[in-house]
Amino acid sequence: MTRRLGPGPGEAATAARRMAGRAVRIALLVAAAGAAPAASRAQQAGQVPLGMTTVTGRADSLFERFTAFLQEHGCAITALDRRHRTVTATLPSEPGEAAVFRFEPRGDSTRIVAAGARGGIAPMIMGLGLLNEMLHEPRARPDTAAAAPPPAPPNRGTP
Repeated sequence: MTRRLGPGPGEAATAARRMAGRAVRIALLVAAAGAAPAASRAQQAGQVPLGMTTVTGRADSLFERFTAFLQEHGCAITALDRRHRTVTATLPSEPGEAAVFRFEPRGDSTRIVAAGARGGIAPMIMGLGLLNEMLHEPRARPDTAAAAPPPAPPNRGTP
C-alpha cells in the first residue's frame, strides 16, 4: 500500500499560486500605506502616481482579456479605446474613482500602466490587484478541457 506524504503535483502548484498572490497583495498594501503621503504631495504638484508591470504576451490579446475580466468582476467600464489599448473602469472596491489602464506593446511583451483617473493611488493599487488576479487565474487549456474524465472502475459486487 502506497501512502502519500504531502500534497500532490497539482496541489503544490495551486498552493504556490495562492502564496504568490498573497505576497503580491501584501506588497501592494504595504506600498499603498507608504506611498499615500507621497501620492498626496505628487497630486499637489500636478503629478499622477503610476503603477506598471511588464508581462509576456501580445498587447491586443491581454487588453481584450482584461476588459472581459473587468466586466466579469463587476467593474463598470466608462471609457474604452481599442486603438490605443486604454480602458477606464470604476472598480467595485473604489466606487468613487475610476482607474485607467494602458497596454503598451514592447516586442514580445506588454507593459501595462495603471493610474487613478483623478490621480488617486487607491484605485491604481486595486486595479493592479485585479490585473494580478487575471494573470494568475487558471485558464482551461484546449487539450485538457475536452478530455473526458476516466471511466469509473466496474463494481465487483461488493456493497
